[in-house]
Amino acid sequence: VGFKGEFSASSSFNVSITRDKLDNQYFFVNDISSLLHNRFALVYDDVLLFKLSGEFSYLIRDKFKFMLLGDLYNYTTDREDKPWHMPNYNITFSGSYNLKEKIIVKLDIFALGSQWARMYEPDGKTVKPVKLDGIIDCNLGLEYRYTKKLSAFIQLNNLTAQQYHRWNYYPMQRFNVLGGLTYIF
Repeated sequence: VGFKGEFSASSSFNVSITRDKLDNQYFFVNDISSLLHNRFALVYDDVLLFKLSGEFSYLIRDKFKFMLLGDLYNYTTDREDKPWHMPNYNITFSGSYNLKEKIIVKLDIFALGSQWARMYEPDGKTVKPVKLDGIIDCNLGLEYRYTKKLSAFIQLNNLTAQQYHRWNYYPMQRFNVLGGLTYIF
């Protein structure tokens, strides 16, 4: 069930509610057979998923674009204790500014809700769910379009230099920079 529409010529929205029965949904869990526990295995379970989604976009004369997207999740698992490594929500704010089709500045802020990782007690048999904290991250990008086919870009990721784990035992990079050239054939 959903609603889609426009508030004006420059703004639109989309809201939906879904309920899905997922057979053999896969989940990533840490493989405890490896020494560092830095590998993943898959476990499968039948899941009932309830999802509420919303999206709002706003455009100002092809120069400014803003989008706000969000999803809320509620998982009911059949055999597993928790929906491993699946967040309970995700929210993204994206904005961009286009200066005469030459310079494009982009900003992305996203939040990922808490999630569960499967751990084991020292006996190696008893499952112990561990809650991983939610994540908030911010990225900034700049692109210079020399021609319609040739451009250069720089992307600044994790501007707040937070240390977080999207996956159990896998720390994400703190502040990092990515740059390059693009050419369209």
